[in-house]
Amino acid sequence: MSNIAVVRGSLTVITPSPRCDFFDRKTECRYCAGNFDTENASRVVYTVEEVVETAGAVLDERPSEIIYLSIGFSDGDDGGIGFLKPYIQAIKNHFNCLVAVEALPPRDNRWIDETYAVGADSVLYNVEIFDKELFEIICPGRAALIGRKRYFDALSHAAKVFPGGTVASHLIVGLEPPGSTRMGIDFLTDMGVVPVLPIYRPEPGKALRIEPLDAEIIIPVYKHLYKALTAKKINFHWVRNLSMVTTPVEGRLLVEGEASGVKRTFMEGFYSSAIGRKAAWGLSSIRRKLRVKESHEKPDTHKRK
Repeated sequence: MSNIAVVRGSLTVITPSPRCDFFDRKTECRYCAGNFDTENASRVVYTVEEVVETAGAVLDERPSEIIYLSIGFSDGDDGGIGFLKPYIQAIKNHFNCLVAVEALPPRDNRWIDETYAVGADSVLYNVEIFDKELFEIICPGRAALIGRKRYFDALSHAAKVFPGGTVASHLIVGLEPPGSTRMGIDFLTDMGVVPVLPIYRPEPGKALRIEPLDAEIIIPVYKHLYKALTAKKINFHWVRNLSMVTTPVEGRLLVEGEASGVKRTFMEGFYSSAIGRKAAWGLSSIRRKLRVKESHEKPDTHKRK
């Protein structure tokens, strides 16, 4: 199971294929934050049955609110959703849980529509770095084969398709000046996208070696994130309890006047409960059926002219 899934607290990330073609092209991200195997020449692909068994074992052990399915870069128009589709559907068929897809943006928006239609409840297209020049230097494969603009176009479209607060993107704190990260927060939240801010931590063997920022520099960035989301009334409870990153919910505790009593809001407590998880799953399923039905009734606008 440890080869298929990473479990930290309430966060479960399953990687059905540990392959990322950026490594084959020598254009991998210099920090390599993903759960991808760069050395195993056998290129193992785990079966749907193995992934379902793993998800079941995780859910039996602890009430994981969301199963994240992660995939690296592959040279296709769909961003890997064609590969992930049977895994998403199998997990949704077997368990009453929410499924998030963490992938690279597809070349065509219709695959974003498809991601939602096949059962994904949330999607993450992680731009990682907002500064254009640093993005090109640190993420050469993403810059050359996907493009920074495509990330933003895909996120903007996804925010119109998925429920509010379920489209997210990582901005890694420490890989660019804090002011640039704050600009990225404003840009993403203007589109209705939830920024998630993992802190860069140097690891042995990684190409990139940057000293982590001090807390005095980092804390104002998280305060800015919380204020931006609340000002724009974006629901950020979908990305709560991610054990590897500081989320907007925790950012609330850093803002003066918001931490009195350090109590969770009613909605936070509700959706962390068993009945709350069932309610979230049920509402998500109903909304998807209505959305997909509406899409099928519209004329096809994706055909090339």
